[in-house]
Amino acid sequence: MGDPDLKVEETRALIAKVRQHADATATVIPLARGLVAVETMRESQIADVTDQLAPALDEVVNYHVTRLRDFADRTEQAVAAFVRQEDASAAELRQARPR
Repeated sequence: MGDPDLKVEETRALIAKVRQHADATATVIPLARGLVAVETMRESQIADVTDQLAPALDEVVNYHVTRLRDFADRTEQAVAAFVRQEDASAAELRQARPR
């Protein structure tokens, strides 16, 4: 049988909260929002480096959004499997006859 200490509703609430955080974080991609620093700071090495870093930072944020969503998906799958197993075990116990 499953873990009797698993609180299914609390775990589902956690899944929903993680998805909300992933969605909120995804809204900042792309970080630069089409802005290019070199256009306003001509011949600036800082502007050039800033523009070069923006796509890398987008990748980092996207990576973390993907990890959060993956965690939520896997946790949801685990909860569903737990509930199915608990339901099957309960049905089995209901059908059992005294010996």
